[in-house]
Amino acid sequence: MNQSNTKSRIFTPRIHQPPMKLKSLFATACLLAFSVMSAAQVKTWKKHTNPVGAFEVEFPGEPKITETSNQTPEGYTVKVKMFMVQEPSNVCYVLYNEMQAGVNILDDTTYLNNVSDEIIKRFGVEAKIKENITFEGAPGRSFLVEFPDGIAEGKIVLRTNRAYFVVGFFPAAREADRKRFLSSFHFLPYQKTASIPYQSKDHFFKINFPAQPKLDVEANEDGSPLYAYYSLDPQSGNNYSVAVDQYSPYMQFESDSGALANRVQGYTLSADSVIDNKDVIVDGRPAKDLIIDRGVNNTKMRVRVFTNGSYSYTIFTFLPYEEIRAPHVNQFFDSFRFTAKVPGNLLSDKSDLMLQDIESTDTTVLKEVLPFIEVYDFEEKHAARIRELLTRKFDDDNDTLMSRKIVLLQSLGKIQSPASVEFIRQTFPTFKGNPELEFNALNVLTTLNTRAANDLILELLPTHTPIKGNIWKYSQMLSYQRIDSADAKKFFMTLLPLTKQAPYKTSMYAYMEGLLRDKRLMAVEVSSLKPMILADLKSQYEGFVKDTIYQYLDDLTAIVGYEKPGKAELEILKKLAGQQNEYLAIRANASLLRQQQKGNDKRINELGQDVYFRKDLFSEFKDFSLEKFFPEKYLSQDSIAVSELFSYISDEYVQPVDVKVVHSEVVQYHGSRKKFFVIQFTDPEDGSINRGVAGPYSPDKIEVFGELTGTFFEEDRAMSHHDYLLEYIEKFENP
Repeated sequence: MNQSNTKSRIFTPRIHQPPMKLKSLFATACLLAFSVMSAAQVKTWKKHTNPVGAFEVEFPGEPKITETSNQTPEGYTVKVKMFMVQEPSNVCYVLYNEMQAGVNILDDTTYLNNVSDEIIKRFGVEAKIKENITFEGAPGRSFLVEFPDGIAEGKIVLRTNRAYFVVGFFPAAREADRKRFLSSFHFLPYQKTASIPYQSKDHFFKINFPAQPKLDVEANEDGSPLYAYYSLDPQSGNNYSVAVDQYSPYMQFESDSGALANRVQGYTLSADSVIDNKDVIVDGRPAKDLIIDRGVNNTKMRVRVFTNGSYSYTIFTFLPYEEIRAPHVNQFFDSFRFTAKVPGNLLSDKSDLMLQDIESTDTTVLKEVLPFIEVYDFEEKHAARIRELLTRKFDDDNDTLMSRKIVLLQSLGKIQSPASVEFIRQTFPTFKGNPELEFNALNVLTTLNTRAANDLILELLPTHTPIKGNIWKYSQMLSYQRIDSADAKKFFMTLLPLTKQAPYKTSMYAYMEGLLRDKRLMAVEVSSLKPMILADLKSQYEGFVKDTIYQYLDDLTAIVGYEKPGKAELEILKKLAGQQNEYLAIRANASLLRQQQKGNDKRINELGQDVYFRKDLFSEFKDFSLEKFFPEKYLSQDSIAVSELFSYISDEYVQPVDVKVVHSEVVQYHGSRKKFFVIQFTDPEDGSINRGVAGPYSPDKIEVFGELTGTFFEEDRAMSHHDYLLEYIEKFENP
């Protein structure tokens, strides 16, 4: 599957979340609570049943009904319907609010906390009681505020996407009346909503909405339009919606399942958990029906995702889990039908179209097609066409970022066509004056990594104008690990003069140190560079002391250890040996010890004790047969294994605690006997106890960096350590 990130935006409906200024939403009702006069008893209680608002309550009189609309600071409209009885001695009211279509309260904790705080704040008195409650299955907050002449008590309940406020103020002596009012409030079932057939003229579908939808055109991250049809159920205040997004004409999937996986990924954030995942069919198209727990609220998100042509469709709503598959909800989801053939095809090969459109003079087309070409994996059959395009003249040839030719050269490199060597030889002179084009042409040769390609790099690189800025720009090109061992030294020695140029120093010093470490290069062979090496060591050290930043001080620290250091560099090594920077301290101590100089014993012991850097210290000392200087307390295979796994977990997940070996075993691995360790650790975030594996190692000597060291969390906790080890090896040997 070839997939760009440009259309992987996670569509999230608009969210109405406090904190917000509630303006006059509650002001009238709250301030009326201060109108305390006599303590006359209520004469008549009247039961008020409201089918539209889906509640019933007893009022001490006939309620006055008002309806208002308010704008939030975010620009959303909130409708408020209030039912209030105001008498000389008491005020009590019920109100509920409705968001505009498409606005969902997704975080009930934040919403309820802020709204309850706002109401209490308007009383001007601290609440005596404020509690979290669950009222008839819905989350809420209750509060009680005392005044000299009475008590205000109330509750706020969030019933899916509609908030209810029930507040009563009575004199203290009339606690029974206050309790009667508050306890009489109950929810009624929502009235059944009539379905309204709706057909989209632009997006080839029809569906039965609970009300005439509102169409919003929103923007994806890349600026492309996202069409959202929002329908607000007039009975419940819940939203039922359809989102339509058009894929780029260059988007391509290998199968419908690949396209569906893309859509599912877009709707599940890292903190989400999918409660239910069903394969369904929508008017002949495969679809996924998901219920997603976003972990912050009482409601769950239900989405049904599918594609047709070059469009993606999502039907979604937010409801409590027990309601989210109710018959009327299923009716909405199942009523979707296509009304015409949807244009486009996500499964067709887009390579020819991309190579055609890259010639476009329309900047809008170029802006869209270039990112797709940049990540697309063209094949050998496209190489000739790409090489032909690279001989053309384009108006962006002088650009140094995302130009057509840069993107095409990157694509040519990924193809790794042997014919590209001669092509680069012929076309390289045409790139003169544009260092980025030259660099990307050379990188085509780097990806080939053949003798012919490397010989051409040796020929062309000295004529190249190096690019300044990125110190790692040439690290892949100038890497002794990339080139065959038989040619690595020749390659380096041919390019040795490049070490004098600043843009190449970081890569060339790393190359030099690697060859010296592998004994494929002797220090005497680079003696001509010694004055420069010492000058760079000094300047890099001075820069590090000033701001703790360095470019290649670590490699220089190792390089000067390959022959007896002079007084100046010896002084620098001694200072670095005690540094808090672990990597520099490790290399400096190793360089001193290699030259029979005394290392910094205190720092060496600290590095051995440090469970993260222990394996790095051992590895450096082992490379130069310095194990006798390694702290004896930690000089064991299980100690190194713990360090390896600890470092792996810390880098990939979270720094574990209580890391310890619980099992070790020698097993047959790749035809020889190898030692493995099962290591137990605790995840500090959730307290779970997990296991990992370190190895393989030789059974009779201490080694470092086992190729299978790692963990997986889908283990059977009841499994024995022996069985866990065997399953782990099988899992990663035969994934």
